[in-house]
Amino acid sequence: MESTKKEIKEIRTVNSAVCKVFGVKEESLYNKDRTAKATNARGFAIYVLHKNFGLSASTLSREYNIITRSVFWHTSKINDFIGCYEKYREIYASICELIK
Repeated sequence: MESTKKEIKEIRTVNSAVCKVFGVKEESLYNKDRTAKATNARGFAIYVLHKNFGLSASTLSREYNIITRSVFWHTSKINDFIGCYEKYREIYASICELIK
């Protein structure tokens, strides 16, 4: 199933904001780069798209070429970090500000 035009626009908007906040290129969100910076950026992109925009795990797994279980892992990890660490709450707030 293809992503809708609305979903594509949301993905581009979030990817752009995440890349700006983390200082990474968009390719880092899609490739298998496992550096902490790239993994956190990818996790935040997935988290925001799932939590803020309601994109399904299957849509996100297709978009980022990962298994569905990884979508849930990323969203759970980022959710826990936001709950525990001010730094991650600030990152989330910065991304949300950019996507308004």
